[in-house]
Amino acid sequence: MKNIDFLRTAKIHRTQIIENLDGTWCKVSLRVYPSYELVREIRKLGIHNHREILPKKLDDLLKKG
Repeated sequence: MKNIDFLRTAKIHRTQIIENLDGTWCKVSLRVYPSYELVREIRKLGIHNHREILPKKLDDLLKKG
């Protein structure tokens, strides 16, 4: 939940949209090209704090580590 509050106040990108799914998870949408800078920003939130990353290319970049 702390990461959700962080995402609301410190956006990853200006195109960020957050949808609450429940008290534990939220959906974050961004309109960007997958890059190593984006991977670094997502990893700052904790590698176990995300799931169902799309596109698959970005998910693969996050899992290489």
